[in-house]
Amino acid sequence: MLIAQNMTTENNLGLREKEPTKRLSLSRFLRGYVPKLPKKDLKAIAGEFKPVKFNKGDRIVGQGEPGDAMYLITRGRAQVLFTPLGGAFGTPSEEVAILEKGALLGEMALVFNQPRSATAVALEPVEAFSLSRDSGIYLQALFPAFWSQVKVVAENRQRENQQPT
Repeated sequence: MLIAQNMTTENNLGLREKEPTKRLSLSRFLRGYVPKLPKKDLKAIAGEFKPVKFNKGDRIVGQGEPGDAMYLITRGRAQVLFTPLGGAFGTPSEEVAILEKGALLGEMALVFNQPRSATAVALEPVEAFSLSRDSGIYLQALFPAFWSQVKVVAENRQRENQQPT
C-alpha cells in the first residue's frame, strides 16, 4: 500500500501540516525509469509530482484538450480511447490501451507540446501522481536523464499509434 503513515512537515509559510509518506513509494516507481539516478535526485523529482485520485468512470484526460499534465499510475487501471476524426460524423471511440500501475499517461501531450491524442477513463478507482507542464520543464532542465526516459516512452507510444492495426 502506498500510504504507510502520515508525517508532519513544515510548509513554505512555516506552518506544520501532515503529509502522506507517498513520496518514498513514488521514488521506487521512478527508479524504474532512471535506475542509475541517485536517491536524492529521485526524491527531488518525486517532489514535483502531486497525488491525485479518480473514481471509476472519471475522465482523466480528454482527446483534443491541452496537455497541461502527465500522470504516473500507482493503483488502478485506465482505458485509453481514440476517436477518429475527433468524433465528427458520429465516429465511435476505439480502445487503444489499458494502462495499469507503473504506466505513464498523458506524456505525449507534454513532451510534444500538443493537444491530447486520446481520452483516458478510470476503469476502477485510480491513484496517480501528476506532473504539471511547468514542473516538467523544470525537471527537463535539472534532470535530463529522467526527462529523456519520459521522452522515450512518448516516442514509443507515438510510433505504436501510427502503425496500422
